[in-house]
Amino acid sequence: MGISIIVVGYWKHKEGGMPTAEVLELFGKPQDEGLQGVLAYDNQTYCEFSITQENDTATVISIDRPYAHQSLYELLFELLERGPYMLFSPEGEITPVVARADMIEHLPQSVIEAFGRPVIVPDGASLSSTLFG
Repeated sequence: MGISIIVVGYWKHKEGGMPTAEVLELFGKPQDEGLQGVLAYDNQTYCEFSITQENDTATVISIDRPYAHQSLYELLFELLERGPYMLFSPEGEITPVVARADMIEHLPQSVIEAFGRPVIVPDGASLSSTLFG
């Protein structure tokens, strides 16, 4: 079992997210390739992603075996800035992370009780170090 990063969307205490087409565009992927694929920095530096959607909205995004290159964390930070998302890694200490302070008010109370109050990160470098030290 490898490391993963889970991105979960919430809006007004309910499941939410960005339109799936916008997430795929941010990832540099055409819509016709589907909801699973590869994010790559180069031929040897890549990871897999999968999107769960509800009504054409990306509600959960799983990044499996994330690579260490900073470009991945900048991409994920941009996703957090643009969409109503928090993310965490189930490995090690589970710390929920957001890029916008206003996002915390949209999380269900049960999420805050289960995971704790999210950490607000200012950039991709902070995202990487908050998740994995």
